[in-house]
Amino acid sequence: MFFAWIGTRMAGRVLETGDSHVETRCAHVMGLPIVPLQSYLVIDESTGASVELADVHGASLFAAFGRSWGAALTGASIFALWLGVGSLGLNAALAVVGLAGLFLGWRTGRLDAEDLRRYARYAPHTGHALDPVLLPERARIDLRDALSEAVIDAAVVYAGAGYREAGSSPHDAWEQIALRPEVRDTAFLERALALARLEASLADDEATRRRFDDAHEALWRKLDDVSESSASGDDATAPHVRPTQPTRRR
Repeated sequence: MFFAWIGTRMAGRVLETGDSHVETRCAHVMGLPIVPLQSYLVIDESTGASVELADVHGASLFAAFGRSWGAALTGASIFALWLGVGSLGLNAALAVVGLAGLFLGWRTGRLDAEDLRRYARYAPHTGHALDPVLLPERARIDLRDALSEAVIDAAVVYAGAGYREAGSSPHDAWEQIALRPEVRDTAFLERALALARLEASLADDEATRRRFDDAHEALWRKLDDVSESSASGDDATAPHVRPTQPTRRR
């Protein structure tokens, strides 16, 4: 008698940084995903802390189907070739398609060295090495507000007493102040980096989103330059600002 293995399971593990990752719960038959149900950001695998994502995560979904169905199609095609069942050309073509799906599925959502370094920059302010864009909106707003206060405090110091006359307000142009050549405080720049990422994700219009996306990339490049200079022995000045208290959601 044939018993179908039917149920739900987690699949499509992507964006893995050690203690956090994204995966999707799928309805499956015989272990093969059929219908995606819900994607989750696993914040800390050791404690099981996780949050539901608003939408099914595209990379996780592709990885879940590519890895599972690619492996199944490859295995079935090779088995058919071994048995001599069906067309040789068709089975070979299906095997190639299966291998391609399997390869692409495993490659999808894998973080490279630069991604991991960027996530590590976020970690002091998100509590975990993850992309803050994945956090629920309420958590992103709370974290944005906490970071904004700390970033503006530092930006006021760097802007100087005459910032009003100069037309560069720390409240409205903190990213411009952070990008000044003389500003080399790594902690401040890391906060600004995370804040720019959050502001872009919460932007209501395309122009604002692009502004903070551009600021995020420029701050990331500057942090690399500052890190290289620090490794060479240059000192970075750091004003006194209150530490960020990120909001955590479980």
